[in-house]
Amino acid sequence: RQRIPKGYRNLDDLKNGSNSVSMDDLYIGAKVNIFGKDLFIYDCDDFTRRYYSSTFGETMQPISVNEPAVPIPRLPTPPSNGMGAEEDSIQNCKMLRPKPAY
Repeated sequence: RQRIPKGYRNLDDLKNGSNSVSMDDLYIGAKVNIFGKDLFIYDCDDFTRRYYSSTFGETMQPISVNEPAVPIPRLPTPPSNGMGAEEDSIQNCKMLRPKPAY
């Protein structure tokens, strides 16, 4: 556990802990830069929701985030090398442990 510096650029920022991320910076809908990565907070657990409600008097509602489906790239099937049937070669490319033909 350590303090997370705001505006992290290099390791020297870790030495100066005065300008670090605090509870005021962490809420639903906030964008926080943590070690050079921008993170978006869109939900929290029930304990955190109750804590923020009792401490700050704020009720936090989750934000719906829909990520687009990323298609899985498929490599082209290599040509048959002449050993065995072409269907066997294609089946070997589809899975590491081919199912028996019977």
